[in-house]
Amino acid sequence: NLDFSGLQGVRQNHDYANGMSGETTGFTLGGELPITDNGLIIGGGFARLSTSMDGANTSDSSTTAFQGSVGRAVGGGTGEVKLTHAMTDYNWTREIGPYSNAGSSSTTDTSISGTYRHALNENITPIVGYTIGRRETDAWQETGFLFSQRSAEATTETYRYGTVGVEAEFEMLNLSAV
Repeated sequence: NLDFSGLQGVRQNHDYANGMSGETTGFTLGGELPITDNGLIIGGGFARLSTSMDGANTSDSSTTAFQGSVGRAVGGGTGEVKLTHAMTDYNWTREIGPYSNAGSSSTTDTSISGTYRHALNENITPIVGYTIGRRETDAWQETGFLFSQRSAEATTETYRYGTVGVEAEFEMLNLSAV
């Protein structure tokens, strides 16, 4: 889940027991603009993230994501609809003994979600929502040693899920369980 609130830098290092290590870097930028005349809230965001992994094998990915949202005060709460579109490019190399292979692929993920937040009081806000999306991954064929090459056909997946949770705010403490 990306957070499009203002400008945020991302940097995370990864170390695994199998000897692989890597890092994720990038940024997110976005915000919301309330239009007070009619209670409408519009928002948007952009993210760019890169991950690289090294060890006996290598891989890297580069993701660009866009999000737009429209919300409105409804029945004592806030309803919001978000449209998210993300594109990720993958590259990898792998070795099996003296043999090596390399490959690349791309994935596109587009989703639309609806969320309703209704404040019970100034501290507790229940959340309900629903998301539907579509993920498409390009076909790929590795290059390199013929007998260890792998390949995959293009795939398309439609997914759906519900969200139920609560946010609680008490002075310096903010809790969220979604």
